[in-house]
Amino acid sequence: MTFRAPVLVLGLGNPLMRDDGVGLEMLRRLSTSQPAWSEQVEFLDGGTQGLVLLGAIGGRRSLVILDAIRMGSPAGTPHVFAGDAVHAFHHTRGSSAHETDARELLQTAELTGDSPETVALVGMEPEETTTGIGLSPVLLQNLDDALGKARNVVEAALAELGSKRVRIKREGEHYVSGDSGANKTD
Repeated sequence: MTFRAPVLVLGLGNPLMRDDGVGLEMLRRLSTSQPAWSEQVEFLDGGTQGLVLLGAIGGRRSLVILDAIRMGSPAGTPHVFAGDAVHAFHHTRGSSAHETDARELLQTAELTGDSPETVALVGMEPEETTTGIGLSPVLLQNLDDALGKARNVVEAALAELGSKRVRIKREGEHYVSGDSGANKTD
């Protein structure tokens, strides 16, 4: 049996549709900036593959999806969904083709019993999703904030693997990972 990292960070999006590629840019930056995560975290460019990714998420303890998330907020707003908020999110209708694919992926994983124990969704409100390459200036300006939130979510997943207590606190309308440096329980 092949070893599978317990945490999968899955980037979704289409880099040929401007801000729709923000999940892939976040994935690229996270994967090159966190060597301490080593074999515990796998980074996967899922593009717009949808249900084809079902096999990649099965057998994982945690799944962190990075994506453009259209919620009607100002462009560049970071969004973080965890716990029940992810469940509510993936039972709503998507506003782009691959958002629907992400929702179908989560719903199908749930139905087949392949859903990881914890799932989180981290992304940014897109400004432009028309044909073109590169993120809009407002997304580039706010990218570090979204990356910080994504790092916190992955750290929380790793802390949970290490039997550390992880608090979830409410921030605005989204659930955000908190205090990943909590005391370890034996």
